[in-house]
Amino acid sequence: MKRLIQSVLGIKKNKAKNFQKKRATVSSLDIFAKTVLLRTDFNVPINNGKIKNNFKIKQSIPTIKELLKQKCKVVIISHLGRPNGKFNQKYSLAPVAKELAKLLPKRTIHFSKHCIGSDVKEMIKKAKKGQIILLENLRFYKEEAERDLTFAHSLADLASAYVFDAFAVSHRRHTSTTLLPAFLPSAEGLLVQDEVGTLNSAMQVKKGSVWVIGGSKLDKINIIKSALKHAEKVFVGGALVFSFLRAKGIHVGHSKISRESVKAAKEILKQEDAKNLILSTDAVVSNSLQKNAKHATVPVTEIPSGSIGLDIGLKSTEQLIKTVSNAKQVIWNGPLGFIENTSYRKSSIALIKVLAKSNARTIVGGGETIELIMKQKVQNKITHLSTGGGATLAFLSKRSLPALDALAKSAKKFNLV
Repeated sequence: MKRLIQSVLGIKKNKAKNFQKKRATVSSLDIFAKTVLLRTDFNVPINNGKIKNNFKIKQSIPTIKELLKQKCKVVIISHLGRPNGKFNQKYSLAPVAKELAKLLPKRTIHFSKHCIGSDVKEMIKKAKKGQIILLENLRFYKEEAERDLTFAHSLADLASAYVFDAFAVSHRRHTSTTLLPAFLPSAEGLLVQDEVGTLNSAMQVKKGSVWVIGGSKLDKINIIKSALKHAEKVFVGGALVFSFLRAKGIHVGHSKISRESVKAAKEILKQEDAKNLILSTDAVVSNSLQKNAKHATVPVTEIPSGSIGLDIGLKSTEQLIKTVSNAKQVIWNGPLGFIENTSYRKSSIALIKVLAKSNARTIVGGGETIELIMKQKVQNKITHLSTGGGATLAFLSKRSLPALDALAKSAKKFNLV
């Protein structure tokens, strides 16, 4: 199967990184009055059928409007959550269709309960030019994550061209991100153009650049190795810091770590540039994740065996603020504490307040981090809010992004560049 996929995409072994730069734009496509398949990232927080934060949806609007100007029928595909290839009403995109109708009140929005099949084709056929058809969650189909060629062909059969505007999943090797461009003339959307342009510019700056990496995903730890090559200082918060502390022989109680993350942290600490890594010296700990559980701030060397580290402490927060206050550029991805509980938001909110007043170029990514910024109502004071989490860090770490590589190959295949 791997060889078949490489054959369809025209990829030779170990050559994927060579064609990631030359990608087509929407203006390169011959799409007037045609049907366009638009891959967006509508992976937004939904509670009881109501969207809690529509940031990602709003970010897709410029590309949607650009396609509507061309009198296109816009068929939107997206994922939401991780339903593991099975239908789950909790992850339905139906609420997103309603939100799109609010954001585009003069446009007709159709919603399909399926992604492929005769019903979908019929709905698209009946829709008028300049209308939008939102298809159900791609991840209700196991073939999406499996990079299935038949699924890709069925999706491609719905339209004449493909536009990728889901920067946040550009690091994922899924059917809709990496296989569709092989079947249709493909281009990057306005959101992707903006993200790539901004992040490319940020990569040119190392002196005075501070990266702040937090969050709960331990797989981010390998990105820190690259971060040290591209930043003057790297501050580690969130759950990640406990892997580094454990790697240094410090006991961290029941704080979130894994054997793999500790092993990776040990390797990073051996690097010469590890001297530019800033780790917490104190932590807010508790014996429970419950909302009203008692908590205390202790030095990281004195975390009780039964406690969980849930935020960085006051001294560490002060050190971070001092570091970013002297920076020319700050890149932040992932909250510094367990922000689901308001007791552990103090460090993240303190950083937000400093960045909102900073004259530095500030780039922030990650859904939870952006949601917290928006709750503080300072989003307009941040230079760039990136829709990407892991994709943003991967791009800044100069890793190849499979979706962008696929777009570049498509542009060459269909003579768009």
